[in-house]
Amino acid sequence: MPHLSISSNQHATPKQQLITTMRLAATIIIAISTVASIAAHGQTFTTLYAFRGGNAGASPSNLILTPSGELIGTAAYGSDCPCYLTFGLSPEAKETVLHRFSVPLGNEAEIPGGYSLSKDGETLYGLSNYGGDYTACPEGLGCGFVFSLDLSTNKYEVLHEFQGGPNDGAGPNGNMVFESEGNLFGMAFDGGANFTGAIFEITSAGAEKIIYSFGPVPDGNDPAGGLVRDSSGNFFGATISGGTGSCQNGPGCGTVFEVTPSGKEKVLYSFTGGSDGQNPYWLVGNSAGAVYGISRTADNVVTAVFEVNSKGQFSIIYNGSFVSQITSLSLGPSGALYATATGGTVNPTCGDNGCGQVLQLTPDGSGEWTATVLHAFDGSDGEYVNFGVVVRNGDLYGATAYGGPTGNGTIFKLVP
Repeated sequence: MPHLSISSNQHATPKQQLITTMRLAATIIIAISTVASIAAHGQTFTTLYAFRGGNAGASPSNLILTPSGELIGTAAYGSDCPCYLTFGLSPEAKETVLHRFSVPLGNEAEIPGGYSLSKDGETLYGLSNYGGDYTACPEGLGCGFVFSLDLSTNKYEVLHEFQGGPNDGAGPNGNMVFESEGNLFGMAFDGGANFTGAIFEITSAGAEKIIYSFGPVPDGNDPAGGLVRDSSGNFFGATISGGTGSCQNGPGCGTVFEVTPSGKEKVLYSFTGGSDGQNPYWLVGNSAGAVYGISRTADNVVTAVFEVNSKGQFSIIYNGSFVSQITSLSLGPSGALYATATGGTVNPTCGDNGCGQVLQLTPDGSGEWTATVLHAFDGSDGEYVNFGVVVRNGDLYGATAYGGPTGNGTIFKLVP
């Protein structure tokens, strides 16, 4: 099966193309493989599942882990219909198709992701950046939608179809986060009162409202990558443009912001496009109220891993030799960060760029962090780590887009 590429919509604006290149359109489903385990540098790596391609699915991504230990994610399926589905993988590595999305690439694809689980673990919530009401946004691509899936009955329901600005958002993306009352909060890349993005709230019954519309600069524009909730109930996120900086992909170089459940927003940091980079993306946060993310150069190459602490103070924590390879971050125990990355050992399977790696970033006590390679893929065990890893009880679970026994991607477990 040829490598799947990130969908590039010919009708997209430059800023939409930018966010598309920073998000890997997911994929996955059914496959059977032998379970292989190897130990490398003190870590134990296990291939849990390999994908067969075609209608059976390929290129897993967007993983989350249920309380019962089931992995849920996204996969691509079909050769005539390059479409997507949501799957479940049991602790025994038995795969189940939970729902197939049937709108193909080009219309634009319904690509499920942004998964969140209800408190009881019985209902899955997700979103798609495109699709929904195809008359709502220009070019007939749809403005995206939010859906629910009952994991006990497999009942699927569209909760909200976005309508675009000025009264609704468009292009929901990243993860959605629950607040204390059980409602979900998320980000829409476009739409809102100023057509520069919005924060939305949606109930389990599908009642949706915009709680904040991003304004003209110096406010942030184009929120992307999902929200982080701190222990006090406030949300943090990043915008890839806006702020006070001046960058060629502007207006602005991007921001990190805080927003309350009632919709009061403030910019915590505006990127300058200098050593701090621009177009911040992929925030994760800890219980102390600090958030971590990655920023890029004007050419969309990662230039820094940064921290914004609970006081709003910005610092670069890692810009060492691996930084340009980092694609995502996950929060680990004891304050560590896990990063998925391109690169690794040069080999015939993956060429000069390597097959990808999993890194651990650890503070060294001086304010800087060091990077340790936990696992370098060689193609036979997977190639290109798709999105971030899921961390539970110190163990890491992740997906590779390609490679493995069938060349169609894998699900793996890594014990540091």
